[in-house]
Amino acid sequence: GKCPIPSLAGLGQTRAMPSGKQLSKRSAKKGLTPAQAELAQALAAEEASDIDVQALEREAMKGLDRMSNEDRVALIEKMSKRVDILMGLPIEARAKHMVKLSHEERVQVVSAQILMSTLRQHMAA
Repeated sequence: GKCPIPSLAGLGQTRAMPSGKQLSKRSAKKGLTPAQAELAQALAAEEASDIDVQALEREAMKGLDRMSNEDRVALIEKMSKRVDILMGLPIEARAKHMVKLSHEERVQVVSAQILMSTLRQHMAA
C-alpha cells in the first residue's frame, strides 16, 4: 500500500491554512519580500487603485520563468536604476509614477524588482 504520511502532512497543511475571513491584507502580504511589499503598498495607494498588483506579479513571474539568464541580467541592467529611483520615492509619488506607465512597463518594473530582490536575498544568504 501507499505510505500514508504525505497525505497526512497534506491534511495538516490544509487545516492550518487560515480561512478566507481570517486572511487580513497584512497576512496576505507576508509572502512578499520587503521590496515587493513596498511596491504593493505603493500600488495599493489611492492613485494606483486600478492597478492589480498580484496580476502584475503573476505576469512578471511568468515572464521571468521564460527568460534566459542573459535576458534577466539585461533586464536588471536596463531597469535597476529606474527601480532604485522608484523605490526611493515616497509611496504616493511612486504610485503616481506607476499609474503613468504602460502595462508593459509596469510588468518590466515588477519583473526587475522581483529579480533584484531575489539576487539580494541570494547575496545575503
